[in-house]
Amino acid sequence: MLKKKCHILLPCALVAVTAVCAAAEWGPSVLVDRGSNLGLYPSMAAETRHDTGDVVLHISYYDAEEERLKYARVENGRTVAVWAPDRSSGTGKYSSLALDADGARHISYYDEQNGALKYMYHSAWKFYTITVDGKGAESDVGLYTSVAADSSRNPHISYYDRTGGDLKYIRREGDEWFAATVDAHGDVGRYSSLALDSEDLPHVAYYDESSGDLKYARFDGSGWLTETVDTGTDAGLFASIAIDSQDRPHIAYYNSVFGKFKYACHDGVTFKPCFVVLLDSLWMFQELGMHCSLALDAADRPHVTYYNDARAEIEYATLTLLLPPFSFWKREFPCRFSEEHLYSGPYNCLALDADGTPHVAFFSSVEKPAPVE
Repeated sequence: MLKKKCHILLPCALVAVTAVCAAAEWGPSVLVDRGSNLGLYPSMAAETRHDTGDVVLHISYYDAEEERLKYARVENGRTVAVWAPDRSSGTGKYSSLALDADGARHISYYDEQNGALKYMYHSAWKFYTITVDGKGAESDVGLYTSVAADSSRNPHISYYDRTGGDLKYIRREGDEWFAATVDAHGDVGRYSSLALDSEDLPHVAYYDESSGDLKYARFDGSGWLTETVDTGTDAGLFASIAIDSQDRPHIAYYNSVFGKFKYACHDGVTFKPCFVVLLDSLWMFQELGMHCSLALDAADRPHVTYYNDARAEIEYATLTLLLPPFSFWKREFPCRFSEEHLYSGPYNCLALDADGTPHVAFFSSVEKPAPVE
């Protein structure tokens, strides 16, 4: 069985370096960074070194005390680098991180001070940050960013334009950036999540605030196609998308009416939204599923982390059986402390390494956190 590793973002003065779960399968935790209020909006990618097989974790997150973007690198179970790639005040919310084939880091994030979308590139030879949208005085764009790097090492970013209430998308080709409005029908685009298929075509899951629906958009090579995946029950918050080996989308998202996360997969013809059934007796009485993060392993098996508000902790689950409109999941508790009794969440992110081993980064506190977007 694969050994699972838990990595902590701990926003307090205490040090916590161990985390255990009921199954005792999760390895020791790693303290990534500490402060009075950091670790918000984390995003993580796992890099497996070709020469050594070592796993390197790259994490972007927001430091609310310093009001700036931060980046950390974890190697061999210890944090080896923590720094602020953009020292401008008010930058770093809604960060999203992706690695390209060369291991270069691409980070998209929100510049709250200027109402703009910013982008950072960092390789062994080059580093820069630029504003890619929102340079006008009246603009407020760049919230809920999501970035992916294609096979040509170019970034693709989805994000929310609060000025117009639209879902937007931008990509780079060479030295040029190309932007598009994906959906402008109502107030749409919050909780955007982007993934690329085998042809480098973008797929985006997002929330329709006007109708309370989960929506999905894809670019077919000539234009954007949009559709409603789940409707009528305030579904689509905290959307997280992944594309499988057959270029079919999978989406985890939160339904606020039921107080649970849901899962939708495409069967090649249509989406199949499914209620989540956890294989224990207590889940029905708990509000869980906010801040969900989805990843697929090499066998296209879904893994998800999410926040359990009743327990104030991050949980991890894997799909065991799919019988639409129900999906059955086994959950574990990677971020449960046996001695320190700290709270974990709500912010968290999940990444799988080349062997399919899950890694979790999460916000942790000595006080129960308040609900947040």
